[in-house]
Amino acid sequence: AAGSFVAPDGLDVKLFDPTTGFGLFGTPVWGTRYGSTQPLQKIENVRPLCMDFFKSGFCNRKGPHNQGCLFRHDEIEGKGKIEVPSAFDKESTWEVDRFGLEATGRLRPAGAGSTSLQELTQAAAEYA
Repeated sequence: AAGSFVAPDGLDVKLFDPTTGFGLFGTPVWGTRYGSTQPLQKIENVRPLCMDFFKSGFCNRKGPHNQGCLFRHDEIEGKGKIEVPSAFDKESTWEVDRFGLEATGRLRPAGAGSTSLQELTQAAAEYA
């Protein structure tokens, strides 16, 4: 597993947890991990994003004990919906337009395209 910890021989179990390697509370190594000289990183925005607020710009969800929404709101309430550019907002190139016309059968390039049963029957009759 990612970030797994194998306790080395001689690990001071009065300072570190042998299963995780984290410093025990109340010890001078609290907030660190065995083998690291840096403090543990603080991770921001660990709560999931509130989709009601994301889509509509406001949220009236309630959590337990009427405490309000438990999900993350990336902007101040009432500022409005978060705008995310969509792939459909972009203007398409002429190649994409041409492909769309050919794929739907609205444009048949010279010497290419699908042949209907009637056209095949007529061509077969002319050949024979």
